[in-house]
Amino acid sequence: MKRGIGIVTAVLLALYMTGCGAGSVVEEADRTAQKGTTITVFGTAAWEQVQKSGDTLLGIAPSAPGHSDQVKNITQTETEDGFVLTYQGTETKHFFSVTDCDCEYDKDGIFVCSKYISNRYWVDAQFPYFQYVLYIRTPSETVQIFPVKDFVIRQDTGMLYIVQEESDIFKAVRRIALKDSTKAVAGLGEEILNRHDLDAAMGTAHKLSISGTGFSNLQFTFVKTKESEDIGILRGEASGIERATGERYYMEWAWEEDTKAETVTPCVLKVYDPQRDAEKLERCAREFDRIEAGDWSDVRIDEEKEYLRGISGDEWSRVDVNGDGMPELVSAYKIEENKKAIVSVFAYEEGGVRLVYADETDAMEYYFIGANGALVYETVSSALSGVYAQCRFDEKWNYKRLWKLDIIRFPEDESCYSEEETARLKERYPESYGTFGSGTYFYRTRAKTATELQNNPDETYWVPELITKEEFFAAYTEMTGYDFMKENSYWDTEYFR
Repeated sequence: MKRGIGIVTAVLLALYMTGCGAGSVVEEADRTAQKGTTITVFGTAAWEQVQKSGDTLLGIAPSAPGHSDQVKNITQTETEDGFVLTYQGTETKHFFSVTDCDCEYDKDGIFVCSKYISNRYWVDAQFPYFQYVLYIRTPSETVQIFPVKDFVIRQDTGMLYIVQEESDIFKAVRRIALKDSTKAVAGLGEEILNRHDLDAAMGTAHKLSISGTGFSNLQFTFVKTKESEDIGILRGEASGIERATGERYYMEWAWEEDTKAETVTPCVLKVYDPQRDAEKLERCAREFDRIEAGDWSDVRIDEEKEYLRGISGDEWSRVDVNGDGMPELVSAYKIEENKKAIVSVFAYEEGGVRLVYADETDAMEYYFIGANGALVYETVSSALSGVYAQCRFDEKWNYKRLWKLDIIRFPEDESCYSEEETARLKERYPESYGTFGSGTYFYRTRAKTATELQNNPDETYWVPELITKEEFFAAYTEMTGYDFMKENSYWDTEYFR
């Protein structure tokens, strides 16, 4: 089945939409690409799949509470068939019925259901989103726990494990005995992993000469396994950015319930050599030939993404998009004179080929391969502000930025922003909007140098620099090998006067 031209349609529709909120839209679009801890990234508009790196031009992450504010005891006046989500003593206007939640555990008089808060419009502005709420009833208490980044429930023991975050950064893994009759749920059980310990484990796994505070932006998620295959072992994956270099590292984590023994394993990119791995390269080429011919029978696809089998674009290419020396098979379709939006990416892994990326959404956001062979991420907002980033996929098939360009247009209509928003944007863009007001501005963002990272109290790893229109056009050609105006026909030349 071929994919349609939804991205092009969405881009063209943007021309008819308001120009208000340009700066804010660039902030959100850039943040989308700057997060990244899922094992396989599916879909360019999946906002929750990637983690904040602190390198956006705008934006402050919402603060998450400590566990003392994370639990709400349900009063007798609330219905047993649902709950009103509460955060730090504030209730939302939304009532969640248990029938609209996922049942996670229901035995021995204990009931647990979950609801993933994936839409910020479900909750008030101060509420975290891309978090779970757990609604729990036991013989001794009825509570809701929010926010929860991830969780696992052992069906055999009734043991609940949750991942807590604070300001979008890993805080702790806690173990809660649901069958405990002493109201252990409300107390959030016991802590089995904290931020300091995870930081140290990351350094140990990668044999780095750091300890205690070597990583920023620590993230952690559980690895779901069949209990029959992994009895008594809790597994997770973690990532963090090394403060000294700005590089992201990954590791696998395992913890034995009985002995409390911890095992950490580094995740590193396997690099292929043309001579040493010639046979594997040939095998990879044969597998890709079969896929291009329409035979997907041996392609490994995650179970929940099986519906993507057989979906492809109109054109195929083989490009190394993660720098491991082994080409990936890229499916794409034409959206401009030469530019082609990527639909899917296949990678050779030991024993076969796996679908590692698929754009599931028709949005103004996609990857493409430049004329120079570089992987480029692009998003254009309804306010006609754009982000263009040369990047690659990392060892977990997450986005890794190399450098980027921004077009940010601040409209002349002063009613587009509130006084508070105007003041914030002027503070964030002092050299452009803060000085000259409305107009179209161009930025080039580079990685901080080793010297700059030595004094980096705000833990950001990128430096935006205001450039001229001419410098932007030249940099775009350097990034993609294309002429900007020829390959971006939706842009009106009036914005570049």
